[in-house]
Amino acid sequence: MDPRTTARNLLEEGLLRQTPRASRVYHAPNLVVLERDGVSLAIAPSRPHWIATNARGAEVLRLLDGRTTVLEVANKLARERREPVEATLEEVAGFLDAAHAETFVTLRPDLSPPYRGRGEAVRPGRLSELYVFVTNDCNLRCTHCYVSSGDYVPPEELTTEELKRLIDDAKELGVSRFYFTGGEPFMRKDIFELIDYVCRDAELVILSNAMYFVGKNVERLRDVASRANAELRRLFFQVSLDGPTAELHEQVRGPNSFGKTIEGIKTLVALDLTPAVSTSINVDNQDHIAATTRLVASLGVKEHHILWLQERGRAYDNDQLLIAPSAVTRIMREPGAWPTRWASSSTTRRVIASGYAASATERPTFATAATRASTCSATARSTLACGSVARRRWRAARFVKGLSETSGSSPPFWKASAKTPCRSARDAATAT
Repeated sequence: MDPRTTARNLLEEGLLRQTPRASRVYHAPNLVVLERDGVSLAIAPSRPHWIATNARGAEVLRLLDGRTTVLEVANKLARERREPVEATLEEVAGFLDAAHAETFVTLRPDLSPPYRGRGEAVRPGRLSELYVFVTNDCNLRCTHCYVSSGDYVPPEELTTEELKRLIDDAKELGVSRFYFTGGEPFMRKDIFELIDYVCRDAELVILSNAMYFVGKNVERLRDVASRANAELRRLFFQVSLDGPTAELHEQVRGPNSFGKTIEGIKTLVALDLTPAVSTSINVDNQDHIAATTRLVASLGVKEHHILWLQERGRAYDNDQLLIAPSAVTRIMREPGAWPTRWASSSTTRRVIASGYAASATERPTFATAATRASTCSATARSTLACGSVARRRWRAARFVKGLSETSGSSPPFWKASAKTPCRSARDAATAT
């Protein structure tokens, strides 16, 4: 026998005695691996599940065929890179231990049925509500606007007649409630005509900053509301207010906007069109949400919606405003912050957290120790691999940057800070 073969066999026998897990045989799911800026994102669509590692971690996963032992994987990598097999074995075994702990790889074949998505839980029915983006024009330039309204207004926005046809088609499909959003819907010259058209036989909720409810518009609003609500209440408003003071509100919405919005809310209340008020929670106003609730209560408002910022549009470039999901949960659960009844009224008020905040119960832990597969196990499984990113995760660009900065000195399986989690598989693959 070749002396080198004999020596290798003796070495392997010794390694097997020293590291019993070297004889393990792991099974990996069918993977889709996306690579970007040194980050390899391994997605298992059948689970769904995913982990992030570097190119070498992805190579380890590719070598798992249900027949190859951990030692054989380490041997192959060590030969290719001319590394000591002992050190490579420790790294590979540690990596696979972590992947196994996250149930990404298994010691037995995965015989579970294919992932069927959310079809069993979410069955299609009749369309009942429709958001209509009536304009991108806006009188404000909010720093967190997810559609960057006002920066660009398409020269050919939908005309009055086109919107009416859209409304008719939607009603035929079963829509009984419309939402007008933008931009600022009251920037459209035909807005009152469109309100009349919808409210003949459907409900309409208008999302507005309430700054145009002055002068002649007050009388026009009174007239259209009298028709819309003649038999049933069909016209509703939601007004954006991002803090209890001008300083906090105008930090994101611009100068001289707070007072006008407050006056707009008062006008709607006086017209018996009491709006819901929405607040987009951010790093500056997070400790003032209860005060905002008390302010809108004093104006006669009955519903205060707490919204989760979406990292899109201008918010993408102002990500310093974003806060961790755990902070939202803490605020919404703050003892004594949300009385069931507000002073001087017998009406029970409601504080509603949006779906973005309600399910975000903890900060995802994404990048971890050097010899451990990193994962967003609490947040990645149900929405990531099936292509739906319904709730904000964490900015992948930061994660990629965190890995890239360590590439010169880190061990083969990179170490990155747990403070650099990402928000979705798709974003990790497309981050720049």
